[in-house]
Amino acid sequence: GFDLLDTGNADSFEHERTVICYPADGLSAARNVQRVLGVGRLEELDAESSFSPDRITVIVGADLDPDALDTTG
Repeated sequence: GFDLLDTGNADSFEHERTVICYPADGLSAARNVQRVLGVGRLEELDAESSFSPDRITVIVGADLDPDALDTTG
């Protein structure tokens, strides 16, 4: 139920926890992403962020179990 706009690699592969970065008006959507993933620390984007200010960005950490995701739609 989500539109994937882009993928890429994080600056580091040492992330222990998944982080869900969201714009000021995106808390509800970020919580939905967190619910689907089953993990993720929510973090509101600030003016100095390098991420797009109008969409949610997920940094996948070691705590995300890809086998737990339902990708059948």
